[in-house]
Parts: sequence; C-alpha cells; structure tokens
Amino acid sequence: MGTGATAVQAIPEVARIAKELMVFQRTPIWVLPKNDRTYSDTEKEGFRTDPTRARSYRQDLWQKWEDFAIEAVRPTKHNVAAQKAIEQTITEVVKDPVTARALTPEYRFGCKRPTISNEYYQTFNRDNVTLVTSPIESIDAAGLLTRNGKHFEADILVYATGFQALGYPYRGDCYRT
Repeated sequence: MGTGATAVQAIPEVARIAKELMVFQRTPIWVLPKNDRTYSDTEKEGFRTDPTRARSYRQDLWQKWEDFAIEAVRPTKHNVAAQKAIEQTITEVVKDPVTARALTPEYRFGCKRPTISNEYYQTFNRDNVTLVTSPIESIDAAGLLTRNGKHFEADILVYATGFQALGYPYRGDCYRT
C-alpha cells in the first residue's frame, strides 16, 4: 500500500484485519489531525428537518477547506507552526525513532497536499505493520522486489498510490536543505 491520501485513510482500517501489512512509501505525507466532533441532538435534528441548513453547513466546511488549501502553499507563520506541530506529533506518537524519521517529510508543509487522520501515525506502532522505504523495483506472482534486493511475499496488493488532485505547480523552494 502507498502513502497518499487514500492510503492514509485505508492503512489504519487494513491494519485492523490484516495478519501483516507492509506499507511501501515513496515519500511521506504531512498528516493533520482530523477535527471530528459529535453533533448535538439539536444540530442533527436541524440538519434532518431543514435541508437548507445542512447544505449551508456543508458549504461552510467546504469553503474553510478551500481557503486552507489556497493558503497551504505559502510559507506563512500558520504553516510553519502546523509543520512543527506535526513533526512533534510524529516523534511523540511513533514509538520507533527510525520509523518516525521515515514518516517525516523532507519537504515544507504545504508543498504537497496534506491529508487528515487521527489514526495514521499510531498505526505504525502495531506489531503487524511494517514501513518499507526502499522503492519497489518489480512485482511478480509471489510479491514485490525492492530496489535494495529484498523480496516481500504478498497475498494481496492494495494500490493506494495517490494522484495529483489539485495540480499545484512545482515549487523549487519546497525542499529542505
């Protein structure tokens, strides 16, 4: 499984049921916490009885995300703070320091589309989950061969390799020095 936005959603779920899950990472992704909250009975009733209210609320959520996405490509003080917070989260949550470092992007927050999850980083603490950072060289009937010559047997391959959703232009100043 890759580490794009789809994989960030799927990895925690697959890890719950798989005997063993190997995550093949080309590049790490910035993962923000998901701001889930429980809606009150009054709010739920309002959404149920007033479709305009539900649409308006949904539009407001969408607009906030769009505004964030536009700002996310700039090195603002908010993005610098977000990056530092996520880096701290990774080092605090992921028990193995080698895995934590491998999960930390080498590019500045906002240079690629971040994603959201409250379970992604924690999943790499599971005994049945392995992060593989050597590039996949080939796939055969028995599994995968990585560039470093290691062969991984696999019963099932899940392709969650991401896609270019927003078409951000390349920014040469995104990578750390």
